[in-house]
Amino acid sequence: MEFSYKRQHARAPLSTFVLYSDDDFVFKAKLLNISEGGILVENFPHLPSRDHVPFLFDLPDVPELTSLHDDDIFTINKSDLKRDFVRVIAQAVRRVGDTTNVDDMFIQVGCQFINLQDQDREKIHSYVEKFKSNLVFLINLMENRNDEIDDKRILKIADLLGYGKIKSLMLLHKTLVTDSASLFQT
Repeated sequence: MEFSYKRQHARAPLSTFVLYSDDDFVFKAKLLNISEGGILVENFPHLPSRDHVPFLFDLPDVPELTSLHDDDIFTINKSDLKRDFVRVIAQAVRRVGDTTNVDDMFIQVGCQFINLQDQDREKIHSYVEKFKSNLVFLINLMENRNDEIDDKRILKIADLLGYGKIKSLMLLHKTLVTDSASLFQT
């Protein structure tokens, strides 16, 4: 399944799970990123047999961190963030990697939204725009860091944005710069 695909929307990383159904069964896969046009998913326990697949996922409501004081940033608990749920119908438009059936769960599939409701489009737009603002803020903090307090602030913000597993500041910076290209290149 290889279609011509040109990115039309800014996409932001989103590390969460997505539920989807196929043949009266519900499955869970990993959602990697999102845009107003679709999602990138991997770790399929079962590849859908239908062209149009219903998906359900959540979006964390991370505040715009540029407007918060350090004390406020450090008191935000990721698990306490409000979450918006989005239901969509999507179709696979590109598959990353050629695999055998045994490897299917490890592939990444780009899925284009078919019936995105206006309120869900707004939720996704808001998520992407806040992520973009927070990512620029984080990159600026990293490039102007001076002390250990800056490092703690950087790691806290990185965790809130879903980069908590990356503990090396150099690797974090490289990842952020790569991700920013997807946010600003449409």
